[in-house]
Amino acid sequence: SQFVRELRITELCQHPHTMRLYEVINDESDENVYLVMELFKKGPIAKILGNGSLAVSLDLRSVITCGLHIARALAHVHSLGVVHRDVKPDNIFESDDGVYVLGDFGMAEEVQQGDGPDEPDDPNDVTSPERSQPTRGTLAFLSPELLRAATPLTTGLQPKPFRASPAVDVWALGVTLYLLLEGKLPWSVGGAGARGYAEVVDQILTAPIVFGAQ
Repeated sequence: SQFVRELRITELCQHPHTMRLYEVINDESDENVYLVMELFKKGPIAKILGNGSLAVSLDLRSVITCGLHIARALAHVHSLGVVHRDVKPDNIFESDDGVYVLGDFGMAEEVQQGDGPDEPDDPNDVTSPERSQPTRGTLAFLSPELLRAATPLTTGLQPKPFRASPAVDVWALGVTLYLLLEGKLPWSVGGAGARGYAEVVDQILTAPIVFGAQ
């Protein structure tokens, strides 16, 4: 099940810069399972508003430290053959002593390691269970290769076979650091429905990323 998979991956990926899992409680009285996780009183490091901007910005030193800590977390996660798939400010937390950690492995996938993807027999079969679901995660942080692999809703692109790789997390961390530095996402968001979705997809696929734009 989804829960069992998330629990297994969370346990596997324990690291000084991933959220700690202290205990798993199986309550037979109500047939529920409870995870005792590390508490971060301040919550996620940043709240993203509907227009793609930050409610409260971070100073440069904090952004650099955050980037280093989360990069270390991802290096560890990737070394275990896991891709997080949902790196974003909502899933990054800061401890009281200034340590940044990555949490929420609900979207994570275990992938094969090696120099390249181990393709299924039919390279055109995008429904293979060995394939990733390209649009899992948060749209504004999805990498171009994920979007090109998705059903061509309004992009006009044909879907391409794809299996998640560490590169999608590196892209998402880059978008996260841009957001923390610039105070807004690299692309305009906020449009409603399919048109708004298509506009964001088009920007991710084609628009240049500009730093310091007013």
